Amino acid sequence: MSISVFQWMSGAIIRVGFAQFLLGEMMPFTTSRQRNWFNLLVTISYITLSMIPLEKYTIYLWMYRFYFPISLVVALFVSIVCISISLFSKKFKEETA
Repeated sequence: MSISVFQWMSGAIIRVGFAQFLLGEMMPFTTSRQRNWFNLLVTISYITLSMIPLEKYTIYLWMYRFYFPISLVVALFVSIVCISISLFSKKFKEETA
């Protein structure tokens, strides 16, 4: 295997680990021991979920039926909210000036 594959894998591991660390930091834990247990449980759940045997076609159907339509609706909703905020904020700025 080439070095680019190892670079891609190490980057993926760093991104997942950093996201997991940020998730643990954002949760309202009172002690670092609780945060460590949370990170351990999340890690075990990642490992467990990645070991579930799924066929490529099953994943494709799930993405086709659920993931992409839901992503489209969420993206459109967020876009509409951002556009309406920008339109109303311009009108509000013009009225106060």
